[in-house]
Amino acid sequence: MGIKAYGFSDNKCVVELWVRKEQKKVAIDVKVTPLYCGKCRKELKRMYLLDGSRYGQVGTVQCDFCSARIDISDNDNLVDGLRLLNGKRYDFLDYERLYRLEDTVWEDIKECTGYDIFASHETQQVCLEKVMQEIKQTLPVPVPTDLPADFTVHEYIKNNIPTVIKEWIALLIAIKPEVYGSEGKKKYLGNAVFSDQ
Repeated sequence: MGIKAYGFSDNKCVVELWVRKEQKKVAIDVKVTPLYCGKCRKELKRMYLLDGSRYGQVGTVQCDFCSARIDISDNDNLVDGLRLLNGKRYDFLDYERLYRLEDTVWEDIKECTGYDIFASHETQQVCLEKVMQEIKQTLPVPVPTDLPADFTVHEYIKNNIPTVIKEWIALLIAIKPEVYGSEGKKKYLGNAVFSDQ
């Protein structure tokens, strides 16, 4: 249990999707995350593997730049967000927004490609990677696997976005650029990181 530096050899599912057909809801459980320091506002140098929590307490890491202590907690069940506490500063990473896995995404995908996650997986747990492969099979042309050079996922988190998330966002841009591309990203990602000072 806890949090540790992520090694690419860990071969973990980065985001697990919990498909709930009856509620028309896809819950997310994030396993790999970038972090940033609320004190110096810098992104930490590596990604981290979330390995469970106890009563919502994930663990503590130290900032690579200012050595501040960052206490990390989650909701003690599926990890759809993390709370980062630096002294009195509290930040929240909302993965549905940061990783673009909000409910409306599944409607857009069905509308543009015909792929229906609720028909394909009903009440299953499935890795985002598998769902991406299934969506790509519905498309007539190959999809780029990286983000456009001028695309920034978030102002605090720029370098350590998991590869599968970059590919996911590139897929969304290919499917519906007016919503997920450069013009649409500002309104969509505006509240991915909440702060309470």
